[in-house]
Amino acid sequence: MSDVLGSALACSADERIHEALRRAGYEVTSAPSCTEALPRVRHDHWSVIALDDSTGRDTLKYLHGLPGVRRRDLFVVAFGDRVETGNRFQAWSRSVDLVVHPDDFEHLRRRIDDGLREKEEFYRRFCTLQRDAGALLGAHA
Repeated sequence: MSDVLGSALACSADERIHEALRRAGYEVTSAPSCTEALPRVRHDHWSVIALDDSTGRDTLKYLHGLPGVRRRDLFVVAFGDRVETGNRFQAWSRSVDLVVHPDDFEHLRRRIDDGLREKEEFYRRFCTLQRDAGALLGAHA
């Protein structure tokens, strides 16, 4: 049985990010530039997309433009020296699911696991509410 949790696209030239993702249990594919990352984001499925503050901005712009249904299926982690790990406001302001400071790489697996659970729970509730609202509106049409 494999210990690999899934696949991670590291949109970064920073080898520390690649290594942290490997230690967290992900099979890592490197895309150090936006030019290399975008075709991979468009055509492949990733468990995690990792960006850094220096090279991930253009890739993040592309992700912002994805339809909500597609974007919901992605778990995006932004790494940077100017973020506080787990800060939800910083994650929200970057339109990512999780922010991680390099000092916290040793806890990356737990942080991603927690973030994935929270996102799954949020969208489970969201879809339930959306379904119930549609049923309610349909009953009154």
